[in-house]
Amino acid sequence: MVQYLKPILWAKAIETFLSAAEKTYDLVVLTGGAWNSTVVRSDADALKFIRINFASGRPLAAICSAAQVLIDSGIAKDRQLTGTHAVKIDLINAGATYIDKPVVVDGQLITSRNPDDLVAFVTAIADALNGM
Repeated sequence: MVQYLKPILWAKAIETFLSAAEKTYDLVVLTGGAWNSTVVRSDADALKFIRINFASGRPLAAICSAAQVLIDSGIAKDRQLTGTHAVKIDLINAGATYIDKPVVVDGQLITSRNPDDLVAFVTAIADALNGM
């Protein structure tokens, strides 16, 4: 059985994906959680923002089920990726090569399996930022 928690308080965003879409950032991190990735991957503006930032050549990191967002944004195909085991077949079907390691770096793309792998994930992110 799966239960999702509904937020009782929403934080007001200073920027939305619509206003941020024309900007690029040094790093975008896509967080895991089934609900998070479901919301982001169904938001056309969020996917546009991710594609624009990725096309700028800057690092993009995704952990856990956030790897599914890479599928819907068109970034997963022909990439070596990891993510939670629950998305393995989705990544393979999207044309990615799934690698079961704590962190996988494919160019500017950094992916990780789950919170147990945070040390490797954060280290790879720091290395990417230091290499800019």
